[in-house]
Amino acid sequence: MYITKYFITHKLPSGRNILVNTLTGSVDFVPSHVIGQMEKEKFTETDGLEEIMLRKKGYLFDSPGEERKQIDAFYRKEEEESGQKPYVFVFCLTYACNLRCFYCFEDDYHQTESVLTEDDMDKITGFMERLIGENPDRPFRVVLEGGEPFLEHREEILEDFFKKMNGLAARYRGFCGVTVFTNGENTLSYLEMMKRYAGIIERVLITLAGPAKVHNLYRVSVSGKGNYEKAVTATSVLLQNGIRVHTVLNLDKNNIHCLPEISDELYRCGWNEKENYLGCYVSSIKYFDSKYAGDALSEYAVWKAILDFAGRGELDEGLFHLGDMKYLKSVDRLIRCGRPRFHNCAAADGKQYLFGPDGLIYNCTKVTANKEYSVGGYRGEAGAELEEEKVKWWKTGTGQGSGPCGDCKYAFICGGKCRYEEDRLGFRPEVCQGNMENLCRLYLDHLETGNCPVPQDIIYDN
Repeated sequence: MYITKYFITHKLPSGRNILVNTLTGSVDFVPSHVIGQMEKEKFTETDGLEEIMLRKKGYLFDSPGEERKQIDAFYRKEEEESGQKPYVFVFCLTYACNLRCFYCFEDDYHQTESVLTEDDMDKITGFMERLIGENPDRPFRVVLEGGEPFLEHREEILEDFFKKMNGLAARYRGFCGVTVFTNGENTLSYLEMMKRYAGIIERVLITLAGPAKVHNLYRVSVSGKGNYEKAVTATSVLLQNGIRVHTVLNLDKNNIHCLPEISDELYRCGWNEKENYLGCYVSSIKYFDSKYAGDALSEYAVWKAILDFAGRGELDEGLFHLGDMKYLKSVDRLIRCGRPRFHNCAAADGKQYLFGPDGLIYNCTKVTANKEYSVGGYRGEAGAELEEEKVKWWKTGTGQGSGPCGDCKYAFICGGKCRYEEDRLGFRPEVCQGNMENLCRLYLDHLETGNCPVPQDIIYDN
């Protein structure tokens, strides 16, 4: 008899014991003696019905090979279904930016004036249509970002971008719209253009890092002035003009204490009363530099802070959108739908492509402008082309029951290690496993009460 390694035991707030299969998502109430034997990995005392149940739910097998067959079956199903997942095409209009945020992963590239051209747009859209193929229903999303896309003197190229996206929307029923990331500094200069193309703009995301006194330490213009007032004004004006807006709340260990003030500020601005205000999209600042890595927050720490503040009545939990918390989404996807994850992110499963103004193609937004991480280019005579070996490098980080993640009981929740984080900071299993365990247990506690969010993503497929 073989006991799976993909399980956790947990005692709910009510005192009931549950057994959770972290491969199948099965959650089962079991007697304490079963919990004890599973934890000791020595199953000796059971009646026939208990053994039948545990085998049926994927806790017991005749051999490791039998379990491997189940994993392979899940993997084949995931690969078959991946053909229906939306592509995400990211247009990085320019690396130039009018802010100098100290935590920006593109900081070294903001001085460049390179920008996408109309010829670039033609080649990129041609590449998109090749991938989409002849299926007009194949879903895909488009993201416009930078640097900062709404700098001065970008009227012609932005007009060309929106016209081309309008054309794709007319030809492909699977077109899901354009998501725009902007800092609000010069955004309103393009208000009339955005109003003209509001039909294809799914949402605009404008970043905050806290109330004014905190935000202005994190997000500073080239002139040295804080960006808070312009970000708030841009959000208000866009909402007044019927454009859908998310506030992106960038958090680390030094500003998470400001969550209640942010909640109050959203009410003060009256955004919560607008139907087209989509909430505060919570995002942990991603630090891939060892110098700042200690300031990064795990998803567990962020969600726990939100729940704690809400429990004390210090913020409105409903204002905060958790769609950027990919591991929480993965826990939810496994428990609710029984769907294990075999890829860590869209970069690893080949569904995301970012086009930089340097003529290169990337598949992870966090490596933008780092040429050594590119996976191809689009300015050659043949148009956009991918380098298969580089694409393959990203996929080797997936959790398919082998490699460094193979023995981790959470491998099929997170999908394996982040390839870029491993390359920059080294593989740290104690960090990722601690976050996953705490996140799972917090999720299970709140699932019992029925007070558990379903964190739907806004860009990627759950």
